[in-house]
Amino acid sequence: MANPTLFASSLLLGLLHILLLLFSPSCPRALATSFTLSVFSSIWNHGVTLELAKWGDRCTIALCAALNYYYLLALLPRKKAIVPALLQTLAICSFFCAKALVAVRGSSERQPKARAQQRSALLLLHSDAPHVAAHVLQTIAHALMLLAVADGGSCVGSALLCAT
Repeated sequence: MANPTLFASSLLLGLLHILLLLFSPSCPRALATSFTLSVFSSIWNHGVTLELAKWGDRCTIALCAALNYYYLLALLPRKKAIVPALLQTLAICSFFCAKALVAVRGSSERQPKARAQQRSALLLLHSDAPHVAAHVLQTIAHALMLLAVADGGSCVGSALLCAT
């Protein structure tokens, strides 16, 4: 298994995503598809050690994040979109923070062996925390988006993205 912590996070929060979608019949199909693809790509990526899974997940998340921002900023009323958009932005920043810590860990592994192992283990723990935070923040953002839709968030604009 690639990373047990991130795999468990993906499974748990993925299950929460699926439950939220099951109880959100008014969710537009495009968003439901985006959420579902994100969940499965994340579980796949964190469950295996394939480059294809890693890059597939990153591409899926990038496309779905763009769709989320479009939905939040163009189709939902501003009042209902601000908090989920901020949470999504924090999730993305948290992800990049995790990647920066992974890069630092990689550079620390070029130090003497004993010190490198100690630093590497510490940085792995610290790089998992912001990545798990990204999963949590994105799940909360998606829950708030679903609440906005259920609360009668008018979906003006694209008929394709607003169709339920």
